[in-house]
Amino acid sequence: MTRGRPFLESEDGQVLLLFALMFLTLLFFVGLAVDAGQLYFAKRTMQEAADAAAFGGAVVLYEGGTSSDALNAATADATKNGFSNGVANTTVTINTPPSSGAYSGNSLFVEVVIIRQVRTSLAPSGSALTSVRARGVAGAQATAKEFGRLALKSSRTCGLLGEG
Repeated sequence: MTRGRPFLESEDGQVLLLFALMFLTLLFFVGLAVDAGQLYFAKRTMQEAADAAAFGGAVVLYEGGTSSDALNAATADATKNGFSNGVANTTVTINTPPSSGAYSGNSLFVEVVIIRQVRTSLAPSGSALTSVRARGVAGAQATAKEFGRLALKSSRTCGLLGEG
C-alpha cells in the first residue's frame, strides 16, 4: 500500500484553519463597525455645521441683508464649525437662493452643502464609499397668522402682556 499524498489523509490542523477563517471574519466585521461609526460621526458633525451655516445666512437675510452678506455669514459659520472650502478634502457650497429642493429659487432661503472625504480603515480613501455629504437649508418666511403673546401672572391666571 503506497501513499502518494499523506497530508491529504491527515486531519491535523483543521481546527487551526477554521479558527483563522473565523478570526479574519470577526476582524472584518469589527473594522466594518468602526468604519460605520466614523462615517456616522462625520455625517452628524457635517449636518450640524451645514444647518448652522444655513441658519446664519438666513438670519442675515431676515434682517434685511443682501445675498452677498448671507453668503459671507454662512461661510463664516461653516468655517467656525471646522468646514472650510478646499481644506482637508472638504467642499463647501453655499447657494442663495437654493439650487434644489422645495425652496429652489426662493431668495429668502440659504442652502449649504458640505462634502468631505472621510478616511476609513477598510474602504480605500479615494473610493466613493468614503464621500460624506450634508445639506442644510434655512430661511425666513412670513406666517399667515400672528401669534398672541401670553404670560402667566403671579396669580397664575392667563393674561395678555401689557395688561395691568
